Amino acid sequence: MPGARKPQSKRAPARTLSVYRDEYRSMIELLKEIRLESGLKQEDVAAKLEVQQTFVSKIEIMDRRVDLIELRDLCAVYGVPLAEFVTRLETRLKT
Repeated sequence: MPGARKPQSKRAPARTLSVYRDEYRSMIELLKEIRLESGLKQEDVAAKLEVQQTFVSKIEIMDRRVDLIELRDLCAVYGVPLAEFVTRLETRLKT
């Protein structure tokens, strides 16, 4: 019908995707620091996870998003319980 108005959408305000937030960057930086503290190279981590080295590299350069299960796996390889990782991240985010 000419001149009829479309109903307005009730969308929620746009949020920044987590991968673009400072908190995500801090999480990835901490993950890399813990890997280095553990004395592991990307190749070592990849071998333990049975993935290619580029999997680890892409996470660390933020070309690939890491999910919670992958984060748990990475923490296990680094010898750091997931709960400890989260505590360290929260401490970092508060500063």
